[in-house]
Amino acid sequence: MATFDSKPFPTGQLRQPYRRADVELHRVEQAVPSYEGRIFLDNPEADRETAPTPENRYLGSFFVFGKVECWGDDESHCREPEERRKFDLRRNPTRWAKVRVRTPDGLLSRLLEQASDEITLNLVAVVPEREDYARFEPADVLRFERLSIVTYA
Repeated sequence: MATFDSKPFPTGQLRQPYRRADVELHRVEQAVPSYEGRIFLDNPEADRETAPTPENRYLGSFFVFGKVECWGDDESHCREPEERRKFDLRRNPTRWAKVRVRTPDGLLSRLLEQASDEITLNLVAVVPEREDYARFEPADVLRFERLSIVTYA
C-alpha cells in the first residue's frame, strides 16, 4: 500500500470563514496502475483498512484511471506533440493530471476545531489486488508534484 504524509503546516488561514474547501493534487502521475486515493487529516496511521468516515478524519477520495501501457498503434501515439501549432493547448492526456477533491461542506472546519496549530494531510493509495498489477511496487503508485488546500470565500 502506498501512503503519503505531508509536512506539518499551519492552520491559521484555514480557520478563516469560507464556504468551500478543496484538496488539490498537481501533476498527478497517470502512467501507473489504477487506484483510489483516500485523503485523511492528521491521521498518519491510515491505511487501506481505515474506514472512510469523519471519525477517522476522512476528507474524500479521488480515482486515477491508470495508463500503464500505451494502447496506440505505434510508439508515437502516447508521446507529447513535438511541434505545437498556434492555439494548440493540448497536453499529454496519458501522463499527468490535476486532481481536485471537494471536501464535504463544513467538515474541514469541524475537524480543525479539534486540531492543533499544525496539521498534516495523509494520502492512502488503495490499489486493486489484481494479477497484472503484481509487478508494481505499491509505493511507486502515488506520485504527484504538489498538494494544496484551496478555500473559497
